[in-house]
Amino acid sequence: MVGSVSLAVTGRKLRSYVSVLVAADLVCALSFVSIRSVSAAVPGQQPSAPQASRSSEPQPSTGRGGSQMVPWEWWSDASVQKELGLSADKAKQIDDIFQKRSKDMKPLADEVSRLRGDLDKMTQAAVTDESVYWFQVLRVESLAARLRESRQMMLYRMYRVLQPEQNKKLQDIFDRRYSRNSSNTPGRGRE
Repeated sequence: MVGSVSLAVTGRKLRSYVSVLVAADLVCALSFVSIRSVSAAVPGQQPSAPQASRSSEPQPSTGRGGSQMVPWEWWSDASVQKELGLSADKAKQIDDIFQKRSKDMKPLADEVSRLRGDLDKMTQAAVTDESVYWFQVLRVESLAARLRESRQMMLYRMYRVLQPEQNKKLQDIFDRRYSRNSSNTPGRGRE
């Protein structure tokens, strides 16, 4: 009985040490990436608005096919500008928010894409030890979460440029756009 208690304590300590080592390795990896400058669209995650137009923003994958979508820059769309009563100054402010995030997040988006490719190879090979695979999943998802957080903050900054009635009209525009072509609707979120 004493031996089994000792093994249980040792097992718990071992799991604790492994957790600390994995966390320390993740912190080092995240620090390295953040030194390189971070943040953008999340590769492998469905964007939340139909996409179409130029952009320097890292492009999210639409899924398994590897095709990519470009964010719809609604603030540059003349019909949207007219309907919202969006001034050229406000459109430029929104574009500046978008472009800054795109530039800042490109290194992180590239890193997520690279790590996700490594994870896909590990998945297809199905020979990797589960703990190594788990760590790769953790690395990908941790960095991807930072991209999603950055995107959400970008959207908030964009919406703050608009007046409340413009935000309401913008939501109506998105609803009309999505309801016309449900195959164009990757998600309910708005960009």
